[in-house]
Amino acid sequence: MNVLIPIEIVPRELNYKLFLSNMLACKGFNCYLGKKSEISYLLNKMKDYIYIDKGYHKNKSEVIYQTVKKNNGIIINLDEEGGIDFKDNSTLLEIRYTEDMIRQVDHIFLWGQYQYQLIKNLIEDKDKVIVTGHPRFELLKKRYHSLYENEVKSLISRYSDFILINTNMGWGNNVRGEEFVINNYSSRHPDLLQLINKDKRKICSIIELIKLLSTSFDKKIIVRPHPEEDKEYYRTIFHEYD
Repeated sequence: MNVLIPIEIVPRELNYKLFLSNMLACKGFNCYLGKKSEISYLLNKMKDYIYIDKGYHKNKSEVIYQTVKKNNGIIINLDEEGGIDFKDNSTLLEIRYTEDMIRQVDHIFLWGQYQYQLIKNLIEDKDKVIVTGHPRFELLKKRYHSLYENEVKSLISRYSDFILINTNMGWGNNVRGEEFVINNYSSRHPDLLQLINKDKRKICSIIELIKLLSTSFDKKIIVRPHPEEDKEYYRTIFHEYD
């Protein structure tokens, strides 16, 4: 049977989806791995396949699901962002695991028991939901460390001893601008303007921290922004820092 697996953000998804495809291939499945646009093309050209959905987006996923169903496909929800949330669980309950999504897909693979307890009352058919964890965390296990050995050696050789700072302010520092964020996310996040402002405050705090670290430690500092962030913003801020 054919399995169709879309990729949206390469740094986040490629390695584990290659790993997943390999595991499925060893079980006899034919895996098609590619950009969302490429997989969307195949959704219309093939029949009787499994589609591994990366996450539900209201008014967008419905079109994809209709295509899959029309071609006798099976929809598996394996959410890229189904692990963490705000304290009120508003993202998981109101955006990622809605009743509409649960009703439309064939199977749901959850990150953990917490997510299951959160949505179990929304599920009529409990058999369609399985707590699997997420495949990307398999690659963190010791037996797979060798996969990254060459990359690790290259980083150590290039940077020696360094401090790594990962940022995640895609709302307050989006590469496509604030207008894009408002147009794209306002329907899903009623408090979006507050989230944008919060991101901007976080950026100011992190920049202050980085500048302090640069004067306190004799180490290189590597800033790794989220793929949706504008890297040039950081380059401009730190252009005078060696």
